[in-house]
Amino acid sequence: MTARIALQYAMWPIPPLPTDNLYKLLTFMGLAMYISAFYILYDTKPYEETGQFAYSRIVILQNRIEDAGAKPKPLDDNLSKESPYDRYREYRELIHGLRIDPQQIQQLRDMNEQVLTMRLKARSYGDGLDFRHDNIRILLFGGAVLMTLGGAWWYFAYQRHQDFLVKLSATEAYQRLLLTHAEASQKPPFKTKKTRKSVTQVAEDNPPVNK
Repeated sequence: MTARIALQYAMWPIPPLPTDNLYKLLTFMGLAMYISAFYILYDTKPYEETGQFAYSRIVILQNRIEDAGAKPKPLDDNLSKESPYDRYREYRELIHGLRIDPQQIQQLRDMNEQVLTMRLKARSYGDGLDFRHDNIRILLFGGAVLMTLGGAWWYFAYQRHQDFLVKLSATEAYQRLLLTHAEASQKPPFKTKKTRKSVTQVAEDNPPVNK
């Protein structure tokens, strides 16, 4: 068995789309959009990939450079408007001018490169937040509208007529059951035939013949 077939067996079976009714399809589409909005809303990233973690690493690198004898530019509370490349170049020049152990210099360089990569990832994620928020609003509003309109159309144009037919069929079946029961109760009781006659009945049926 190939890996593709095994994966198909391992996954849950996907139910078919309710394409038999347009209103039902619209209703389930709205429900899917509504659930997707909450999934995107609560789909959070790990702490190691957030801007807070990147800022903490910058603070640590800043303190290490200061401990080595350099004086980098002070950090602001919010670095969203600062270019990550400018801070990276500043730290690189300061690290290059330090008179410390070469192994420590290499560690500071590696940490500076890691901080730059983390800040770029955090900025990319932050730029996508507005797009995510717009998608959440569209999914919530569109899903609510589709669910409301689709559900109303589904009930008033289709489902209530089906409910009436089901109720009518059940009423007819109940009436037939009552009629059958009434007919059975009106039949006369079943009489058994006598197979043997008494002595008196035999004498009356066969009177004696006078000779």
